[in-house]
Amino acid sequence: MGNIIFRGKRLDNLKVLRNAMETLFSDPVVRDALGEELWMLNQRRHLYVHKRGLVDQEYLSRTKDKVPLGHRLVVTSYDVEGYLIAVKSAIIAIDLAAKSSKNVARM
Repeated sequence: MGNIIFRGKRLDNLKVLRNAMETLFSDPVVRDALGEELWMLNQRRHLYVHKRGLVDQEYLSRTKDKVPLGHRLVVTSYDVEGYLIAVKSAIIAIDLAAKSSKNVARM
Protein backbone atom coordinates (compact mmCIF):
# COMPACT_ATOMS: atom_id res chain seq x y z
CA MET A 1 0.00 0.00 0.00
CA GLY A 2 2.83 2.39 0.86
CA ASN A 3 4.35 1.84 -2.57
CA ILE A 4 1.10 2.93 -4.20
CA ILE A 5 0.43 5.94 -1.99
CA PHE A 6 4.00 7.21 -1.76
CA ARG A 7 5.43 6.13 -5.13
CA GLY A 8 8.19 8.56 -6.02
CA LYS A 9 7.85 10.41 -2.71
CA ARG A 10 10.42 10.27 0.05
CA LEU A 11 9.37 10.43 3.69
CA ASP A 12 12.79 11.40 5.01
CA ASN A 13 11.85 15.06 5.35
CA LEU A 14 10.00 16.21 8.47
CA LYS A 15 7.79 18.62 6.52
CA VAL A 16 6.72 15.88 4.10
CA LEU A 17 6.14 13.44 6.95
CA ARG A 18 4.13 16.04 8.90
CA ASN A 19 1.97 16.78 5.84
CA ALA A 20 1.40 13.06 5.19
CA MET A 21 0.37 12.43 8.80
CA GLU A 22 -1.92 15.48 8.79
CA THR A 23 -3.58 14.22 5.61
CA LEU A 24 -3.96 10.68 6.92
CA PHE A 25 -5.17 11.47 10.42
CA SER A 26 -6.15 15.16 10.81
CA ASP A 27 -5.24 14.72 14.47
CA PRO A 28 -3.99 17.75 16.46
CA VAL A 29 -2.06 15.45 18.82
CA VAL A 30 -0.09 14.06 15.88
CA ARG A 31 0.48 17.57 14.49
CA ASP A 32 1.77 18.77 17.86
CA ALA A 33 3.94 15.67 18.35
CA LEU A 34 5.60 16.35 14.98
CA GLY A 35 6.24 19.94 16.00
CA GLU A 36 9.03 22.17 17.22
CA GLU A 37 11.16 19.64 19.12
CA LEU A 38 11.41 17.25 16.17
CA TRP A 39 11.97 20.17 13.81
CA MET A 40 14.96 21.29 15.89
CA LEU A 41 16.27 17.72 16.03
CA ASN A 42 16.01 17.59 12.24
CA GLN A 43 17.89 20.90 11.85
CA ARG A 44 20.66 19.74 14.16
CA ARG A 45 20.87 16.34 12.49
CA HIS A 46 21.22 18.08 9.14
CA LEU A 47 24.00 20.29 10.49
CA TYR A 48 25.96 17.27 11.78
CA VAL A 49 25.43 15.13 8.71
CA HIS A 50 26.15 17.79 6.10
CA LYS A 51 28.34 20.34 7.89
CA ARG A 52 30.16 18.20 10.50
CA GLY A 53 28.32 20.13 13.21
CA LEU A 54 29.85 23.47 12.25
CA VAL A 55 27.28 26.24 12.66
CA ASP A 56 26.71 28.19 9.46
CA GLN A 57 24.52 31.16 8.61
CA GLU A 58 21.81 28.97 7.10
CA TYR A 59 21.46 27.05 10.39
CA LEU A 60 21.36 30.26 12.42
CA SER A 61 18.73 31.87 10.19
CA ARG A 62 16.54 28.76 10.28
CA THR A 63 16.76 28.09 14.01
CA LYS A 64 17.59 31.37 15.75
CA ASP A 65 19.97 29.28 17.88
CA LYS A 66 22.52 31.27 19.90
CA VAL A 67 25.60 29.25 18.89
CA PRO A 68 28.28 31.52 17.40
CA LEU A 69 28.83 31.28 13.66
CA GLY A 70 31.61 28.82 12.82
CA HIS A 71 31.53 27.03 16.17
CA ARG A 72 30.76 23.34 16.48
CA LEU A 73 27.26 22.62 17.75
CA VAL A 74 27.27 20.93 21.15
CA VAL A 75 24.45 18.52 21.89
CA THR A 76 24.07 17.75 25.58
CA SER A 77 22.64 14.69 27.27
CA TYR A 78 19.60 16.83 28.10
CA ASP A 79 19.14 17.56 24.40
CA VAL A 80 19.36 13.85 23.56
CA GLU A 81 16.88 12.98 26.31
CA GLY A 82 14.45 15.61 25.05
CA TYR A 83 14.75 14.40 21.48
CA LEU A 84 14.20 10.77 22.50
CA ILE A 85 11.08 11.79 24.41
CA ALA A 86 9.86 13.81 21.40
CA VAL A 87 10.42 10.88 19.04
CA LYS A 88 8.65 8.52 21.44
CA SER A 89 5.72 10.93 21.76
CA ALA A 90 5.43 11.21 17.98
CA ILE A 91 5.45 7.43 17.56
CA ILE A 92 2.77 6.99 20.23
CA ALA A 93 0.61 9.78 18.77
CA ILE A 94 0.80 8.29 15.26
CA ASP A 95 0.10 4.80 16.60
CA LEU A 96 -2.95 5.97 18.56
CA ALA A 97 -4.25 7.98 15.59
CA ALA A 98 -3.80 4.97 13.30
CA LYS A 99 -5.62 2.69 15.73
CA SER A 100 -8.39 5.26 16.14
CA SER A 101 -8.81 5.67 12.38
CA LYS A 102 -9.03 1.87 11.98
CA ASN A 103 -11.81 1.77 14.58
CA VAL A 104 -13.68 4.60 12.80
CA ALA A 105 -13.30 2.84 9.44
CA ARG A 106 -14.85 -0.35 10.86
CA MET A 107 -18.03 1.44 12.00
